[in-house]
Amino acid sequence: MQAWIGDFTAQITGASVLNLINETSAWITGTVMPTLTANVGTVAAIANHANTVAFLQALLPALDEVALAALVNDAVVQAGSATSPPRSPALRGST
Repeated sequence: MQAWIGDFTAQITGASVLNLINETSAWITGTVMPTLTANVGTVAAIANHANTVAFLQALLPALDEVALAALVNDAVVQAGSATSPPRSPALRGST
């Protein structure tokens, strides 16, 4: 079973992830995120799992830095409040 998962994830590109995020962002923020907020512990356990960490370490260098910085900056602005101004992410090579 692990072999097909490895074969599948090896074919995921940075461009396909960015397209997926762009095409589903309204659904993610409006439907998925409120549900996940109620289950932060479970989400943290998945995010901190060694396989997730390895996947992200392989994926992040393949993503377009400018597009990723814009996505992160937009998310920070949406999450900001009057008491905590938006922060700029520290992404190498972004402008």
